[in-house]
Amino acid sequence: MRSPTHRITRNVFNVFGFPTTVKPGFGVFLAFLIFLYPFPLGLWMAGAVGIFTLIHELGHALVARMSGCTASISLDFMVAYAAYEPRSPLTWGQKARIALAGPSLQIVCAVTVLLLNSTNPFSRADITISDATISIWWAGIALGAMNLIPLLPLDGGAFVASIVEHFMPGRGNNIVLKISAALTALAFVVCIAAGITGLAPLFVFMLFMQYQAIAAPQRQKKFLSNPALVP
Repeated sequence: MRSPTHRITRNVFNVFGFPTTVKPGFGVFLAFLIFLYPFPLGLWMAGAVGIFTLIHELGHALVARMSGCTASISLDFMVAYAAYEPRSPLTWGQKARIALAGPSLQIVCAVTVLLLNSTNPFSRADITISDATISIWWAGIALGAMNLIPLLPLDGGAFVASIVEHFMPGRGNNIVLKISAALTALAFVVCIAAGITGLAPLFVFMLFMQYQAIAAPQRQKKFLSNPALVP
């Protein structure tokens, strides 16, 4: 019987019918996690993050396929995404379901694994009983829930953007993006002022992604207005 995951070309795998590119940066990121945490927690954390990241993107890809899209998955350093091309324009509801599918499947799978291991996912005593349960809870439930925060580029932000875009076509996504950048910058300042530096790298990364998204249309407009520049 053919395995659902098999290698087809270098660094590209077929996962349940989705071309999945595993870039070297993803391996570097997992190696970083191994050395960041004490042994053997680092190994469990890297394994859990790798598995639940793939499950997360599979959730997006599966619902995108159900919506009539062709989807693929890419895994890189601190970044993973499911790209999809619709055969016909998607409704705001379809976009919203695709956005929520990733973290939802991630959380459900993590909760299921913990329950099968007789671990209560809502009990600190149960969660901290082993390195494995700690890693599954953080990589599956905590990161999945964090992705539901309604700020772009997180999935919760994409969900909100799909709704706002429905009522404000052509402007909704840009409005949510700029509000997300403002709120992220505010959260970063508050964390620094309060001495909560643990979340600072996350907010810096989000601000970088938001800046890239905001600047992209402006850069494209600059290229188009100057024939001497080649995009």
